[in-house]
Amino acid sequence: EIFRKKAGSRPDVQLILGKYYLDKFINDYDNIEAYSLSEYHYNLSTDEGITYFNNSIKNLINKANIRDILSKNIESTIERLKLKKAFGSNAAVYHQLATQYYLLHKIPEALNEIELGLRDFEKNEHLLLQKAIIQSRGGQISGAEETLLQLLSINPSNILARNEIGILYREWATIKQGKEKEDKYTEAEKWLKPLAEEKNIHASNEIGILYRKWATIKQGKEKE
Repeated sequence: EIFRKKAGSRPDVQLILGKYYLDKFINDYDNIEAYSLSEYHYNLSTDEGITYFNNSIKNLINKANIRDILSKNIESTIERLKLKKAFGSNAAVYHQLATQYYLLHKIPEALNEIELGLRDFEKNEHLLLQKAIIQSRGGQISGAEETLLQLLSINPSNILARNEIGILYREWATIKQGKEKEDKYTEAEKWLKPLAEEKNIHASNEIGILYRKWATIKQGKEKE
């Protein structure tokens, strides 16, 4: 409190305050307020102080892997991921930013991060799969189908994409009627059955769900 009262236009005191808050942030990654206050005070200090702050943050973030950055506090995780992205990004940063926004139910923000990532990593399979999943969960079913087909054109053997597109068609069938419903269930089977026959446990589970749902619109022997 004394330092804050005396800080004013004194760069030497601003340096002390900046270091104080920087240490708090280093000791607690979730303390984004400390990061902001550290940046604020260093910017009121000296050119050397500003350089020290920028280098400290850059070194801290560059040394941290994605797992170090993630925490249960989604908002602070997003802020740290933004810092990581600012100092030189990779596909995993965009992927995790999209995931964190998705967890906050911010679909447009999540998809925006995916698009930014795909601009730099055009054919990244993880980004394309995450985009499809977010589109599907966000109700953009035809968009998700387009993304999954794009991914499968890049890598036809991608197991996660094959499973996901089967799930997509199965769930799509639930909002269709008549022949369209049958067509979507058939399309789902086309993707899930070969994967299940390859002993993929997830596809085996999903095709079981598919047949259970499909049976509800059948009669007699077909239902059996």
